[in-house]
Amino acid sequence: MLATDLADHLGVVAQGVADLRDTLRLLRERGVQQLGLFAGSLGVNLSLHAARFEADASRPTFDFVVAMIPLVDWNALVFERPEFEGLRARLEAAGVARRLRQTYADLDLSALESPVPPGRVAVIAAAWDQVTPSGPRERWQRAWGVKAVSVLERGHGTVLLGAALRREARQRLVEAWDRLEGP
Repeated sequence: MLATDLADHLGVVAQGVADLRDTLRLLRERGVQQLGLFAGSLGVNLSLHAARFEADASRPTFDFVVAMIPLVDWNALVFERPEFEGLRARLEAAGVARRLRQTYADLDLSALESPVPPGRVAVIAAAWDQVTPSGPRERWQRAWGVKAVSVLERGHGTVLLGAALRREARQRLVEAWDRLEGP
């Protein structure tokens, strides 16, 4: 995703959102009445951007969201992580760093209005996440009013290992389902 040139990189983001929008419309056209989201990392970011476009006044796009290790802020990843110093130098040399920072600011989930009511969003985070560190994630959670947050003692990639994620995901999905079913 970050290894290609800038146009390819942004094209992947735009294409991902477009594909998800097409899928959401298709599901609604086929009569799907309730739709939840369980996504991880980049999938959270792309799905929530797609949801912004597909929501209507009568109901949110997703009835619930379980966001696992969500990629919240591209700027925090690309422009703050020491591992990306070489990439930043190339972006500066190409004269695109400032524009890219602004584009990433537009994609920052915490700068956007939530397309889902806050009580229907749950987060499963990783304590040592290098892609979405706690600062950007917590800023997003505050901006959207998200209270249902679990932090697993893992990293971004290692959160997928072991049973902790499976147990937490099951619990969050059961809670979301129970809210849909009502009292």
